[in-house]
Amino acid sequence: MLCFLICIFLLMNYLILNKGGDTITIQQRVKAACDIAGMSLTELGAKMGMSQQNFSKRLKVGKFTQEELEEMGKNLGCEYISIFQFPDGKRV
Repeated sequence: MLCFLICIFLLMNYLILNKGGDTITIQQRVKAACDIAGMSLTELGAKMGMSQQNFSKRLKVGKFTQEELEEMGKNLGCEYISIFQFPDGKRV
């Protein structure tokens, strides 16, 4: 099941990020990941140890550390992967 969620999340990111050069915000990524995992934003914020108000505010501006995004992934049952992807397919 975990592998399935990771695959769906990566596929979703690939499709959104490669659609005509459009980008997706952290807020949109987190909302989509919550939908896939069947978890509300409120539940995720609570698992992160944040008040609903603080989590909503930070989500709105997209201000999370890499470590927090990775923790979100773990709480959602998936893995957060942050990469640089070049047009020729190279990733860093």
